[in-house]
Amino acid sequence: MAFAGRRVLVAGGAGNVGSGAVVALLKEGAKVLVASRSAAKFEELKQKTPDNVRSNLSLIQADVSTEEGTKTIFDKATKDGRIQHVVASIGGFWMKGRLEDQTLEEFNDRIKEAVTGHFLLFRIFAPYLEKREGSTYTILTGNAGLKYIHPNTSLLCVGSGAVNGLSVAALAENKDRQLTVNDFRIHCLVHPKPDDPKTSDDYNLGNDLVGSAIAAVVKAGVRGQVDVYNRKDVKALIK
Repeated sequence: MAFAGRRVLVAGGAGNVGSGAVVALLKEGAKVLVASRSAAKFEELKQKTPDNVRSNLSLIQADVSTEEGTKTIFDKATKDGRIQHVVASIGGFWMKGRLEDQTLEEFNDRIKEAVTGHFLLFRIFAPYLEKREGSTYTILTGNAGLKYIHPNTSLLCVGSGAVNGLSVAALAENKDRQLTVNDFRIHCLVHPKPDDPKTSDDYNLGNDLVGSAIAAVVKAGVRGQVDVYNRKDVKALIK
C-alpha cells in the first residue's frame, strides 16, 4: 500500500463522516490519530474498525473548539512522529428551529461547535504542514451554507456558511504554497452505516463510501474544491 505508514490526524474522526474517513484511511495503510472529545464514541469507532488495522488507530481526547484543546492535539500528534495529513471533520448536524427563536447563547454555541475548531486547527497545523513536502489539509464542508436544506436548520446554515468562507480563504491563501489544501464539499446525505445501493438512492450514501472518497482525495494530494453531489461523483474519486 502506497499510503502505508503515513500519519493522518482526523479531527472529529469519531463522528458520522469522520469515522468513515478514518476506517478508509486505515485500510489504505495509514496510521490514524482521531481527535475527539468523546472517549465513548472513539471506543465505538474502534469496535467497528477491522481487526487487522485496529492497532494503527489511536485517540487524542481534547476539545478542538478551544485553544487549550488544539494545543493538546498538536503537541500529542507531533510528539511521536511527523503528521503528514490533517482531515478536519468538525461540527455536527443542527435542527433546533428558526433564527428568531434562538438565543445569543445558542448562536455562539453553534459558531463555536461548527466554526471555531476549524479556525484553531488550521491556524496551528497549517504552518507545521507547510514545511513538509507532500502534506495535505482537507476541510470537510457541506451545502447547508448554500441553501436551506431542511426546516429548522437555521444555525446549521449559519455555521456551514462560515466554514465555507473559512475554506475559501484557506484555499486562496495556499494556492501557490507547498501545503496542499482542499475543500471536500458534500452536497448529499451521508448515513452512519455501510452503503447499500439496494436500499439507498444516489443522493443518500453510506459513510464508508464517502469515507473512501475522502481517503482517495488525501492520498492523491488533490488541491482545491472537490464537490460530491451523488454516488457517481464518489465512485469517480475512488476509481
